[in-house]
Amino acid sequence: MSEVFALPRTSADPARARTLLDLLGRPEESAPLVLVAGGPGKTSVVRILTALLGAFGVKVGSYTLPHLQQTNERIRIAGEPVTDDELRELERYLEPFIAEASVRFAAPVAQGEALLSAALTACADAPVDAIIVEIGAAETPAVLQTDLLVMPSRGHDLSGSVRQALRAGGTFVLSDDYTQLASEVTDHASAVRLLGTDFGATVDAHAVGGKQLMLYGPGYSLRELYLPLHGPHQVRNASGAMAAAAAFLSGLETLDDELVRTGLASVRVPGRMEVVRRRGAATVVLDAAASAHALHCLAATLQLEFGFRHRMLVLAEWPEEPETLVSFLGPLVDHVVLLDHGDGDGNVGAAFNTYGVSVERAPDVASALAAAQGLTVEPDGIIVLGPDHVLGAVRAELGLPPA
Repeated sequence: MSEVFALPRTSADPARARTLLDLLGRPEESAPLVLVAGGPGKTSVVRILTALLGAFGVKVGSYTLPHLQQTNERIRIAGEPVTDDELRELERYLEPFIAEASVRFAAPVAQGEALLSAALTACADAPVDAIIVEIGAAETPAVLQTDLLVMPSRGHDLSGSVRQALRAGGTFVLSDDYTQLASEVTDHASAVRLLGTDFGATVDAHAVGGKQLMLYGPGYSLRELYLPLHGPHQVRNASGAMAAAAAFLSGLETLDDELVRTGLASVRVPGRMEVVRRRGAATVVLDAAASAHALHCLAATLQLEFGFRHRMLVLAEWPEEPETLVSFLGPLVDHVVLLDHGDGDGNVGAAFNTYGVSVERAPDVASALAAAQGLTVEPDGIIVLGPDHVLGAVRAELGLPPA
């Protein structure tokens, strides 16, 4: 990461972020803005929604976080990451604005604020027909406002976040059955779309590399759709993205089945139950699950959609109590390879031992993969669980290009 974008990862300051955007001429106002906020599933929803709108001829600029292998992955125009040259040009352009915004506050512009501003500037320069932004913990919803807010799952301070991010009279899509939140914002939003009540999906069949779906919502019921993603959570994410796409495309009388089919079939979400199949070797599954909810989805997916003979877990680190991790995966895995920095006090390894699961340690990603590969053959599976930067290192070790 360059010097400009390697800024400190300090706490977000909405006033500072707004000042930077003001200095840049409010690039987020160059096209209709969609915000994706809340809990897990945000990156997947951005990717799916981008593909759906793109199939209908909408040129989308998007921002997701964090990245797996390269900073470029965060900023995309029409689904493609900006090039190295384009990223350097953005850095040169932003540098004086970042410097000016920094001197006006006690702390300098944070890395997340700079990258978000870079993405919005790239979208304004392209130009694009729509901007989709993933809002994370470091990018408070108070900075941007939208007429279309999508939440794939519950986050923190939901009612306040919705009211901050969604303009009065906007549309709120919640891919969760959180009826209390829906009722709390009905006086603020003109339309609230709730999973299971207003839209949803059914799985007609599991297919190679994904599943066949039916999606339904206000004004549409679409069948025989192929989603090339694994996990029940991705079905929920697809249904929410479809509801958001329908709201964005509300001027159309009908949603063309073939365009929806084309858009969904093109979706790729690296690092989210990403499957890497290799001839003569065990299949590798990469996932960034970091909560009990995400672990539940991972465990269910491994049981329902994969027929591995043996499962090896490569674990980078785990931010929660080890009992949560082990209660989901202990019964499913045969052996664990821990990266040394992933179990500083030994609690994770000891917890797996209580399930009769053997544990070994490795000093780095290459060694961890080699250890798991040495214990597996083609019918087996190696599940790599860790944060995005570790998954990026694994992808690079497997010879995969930046995502």
